[in-house]
Amino acid sequence: MLDLQYLAALLTDPGYRPESLRKARKGLEQLYLSFEHTANGPLQTEIRNLLAGGDPRFGMPAKKVMMSRNLDEIKAWLSPQFAKGALEVALVGDLDIETAIAAAAQTVGALPPRGQKPELAHLKKVSFPAQPFAKDYTITSAIPKGALYLFWPTTDGLDVQRRRRLSLLADVVSDRLRVKVREEIGGTYSPWAVSDVSETFPGYGYLVANVDVDPAMAEKISDLVISVADDLATNGVTEDELERAG
Repeated sequence: MLDLQYLAALLTDPGYRPESLRKARKGLEQLYLSFEHTANGPLQTEIRNLLAGGDPRFGMPAKKVMMSRNLDEIKAWLSPQFAKGALEVALVGDLDIETAIAAAAQTVGALPPRGQKPELAHLKKVSFPAQPFAKDYTITSAIPKGALYLFWPTTDGLDVQRRRRLSLLADVVSDRLRVKVREEIGGTYSPWAVSDVSETFPGYGYLVANVDVDPAMAEKISDLVISVADDLATNGVTEDELERAG
């Protein structure tokens, strides 16, 4: 299979071409420029990091830091993994099983023996901030607009039933925000909530509510969203809401 041949070639001869780095940096220049003019900027560059207790693996680093990375660093980081790191290959599609096994044996299966996947327990410790906090960010925009994000800690999504229950909870919150924020006060057109849970870091996850707002109404709508969440925590989900969310 050509895909397996290609994968084996990437592992044994990855390239590290200077033109690829130049292309990546051009793309990053545009990405960071967009961060200066959209609400997604602070979310990507700082908020995700704050939500992980300052863990530098979360969120995008400062532009200066990102642009300083070079091919020597990338090669030193990736080459040992390409050569000996644990490898898991999944094939999806309308495949003949025996043909697929034979193709894998002749390509990735013919590579030198590889190490076992390490536990890395010390690297899986991530925590949501212990104390509530609020931050304001100002971006340069041609039209007055704002985005309100509110986050509540939940837990991980390692258990599929729990992950689905948290997703249902987010659907209920979305529905309540639609009623309270859009229909009752006309504060925005499409408020939403989503459950973001980790399948890597035990105990880590959160529910986030997003409302696009007129900046002058941000505090009022923030209080309203918090009251919606408080009511849900106190009184729970109704049978009607559960039926509609499911």
